[in-house]
Amino acid sequence: MANPSTVQMRRIVLSELCACFASKSHMTKQEMLNITDWKTYEGIVNLTEEGYYTIYVKALDTADNTYYVNSELIVLDLNPPVATITMNDKKFSSFRDNLSNINIAEETKINITVEDKFSEVKELKYYISNIFLTEEELKNLDASLWKENAEITLNTKGTYVINVKTTDEFDHTAYFNTDY
Repeated sequence: MANPSTVQMRRIVLSELCACFASKSHMTKQEMLNITDWKTYEGIVNLTEEGYYTIYVKALDTADNTYYVNSELIVLDLNPPVATITMNDKKFSSFRDNLSNINIAEETKINITVEDKFSEVKELKYYISNIFLTEEELKNLDASLWKENAEITLNTKGTYVINVKTTDEFDHTAYFNTDY
């Protein structure tokens, strides 16, 4: 560690030239030096497409020194995880309010898979009802009624609606259901 009395500090005064570049992949220093399409910084840059980004900034001070800075990895995740509920040969991957009848005459295994393209799935829960519930009713359902498991076995004849709630690490939540 340097002796504090020997460390020289200098103030950097930026000129009007400051540019930025958003990349969907991490670049080496040499790749960054080879960028030819820097965008002049004119204010806040809005990222609107989901993905992984690194923001690179190129700044020139009044002494014509060039500085490069980059951000940490930025994850822009705008959508909740997508669940697929598989029951026999049928798959359900949406929340519907117009349900059809499915007859269950024998023990039936139901499997739930969840995918989120840009973040981790924080929560996968299910609730079995015998009637259709709206998304609002599911949102207001007592938290203790939701179960955690990706595989369900139905072994009693009856009418069932499997409701699934998924949440990612950015707290985007979505609901899915099966026919009954």
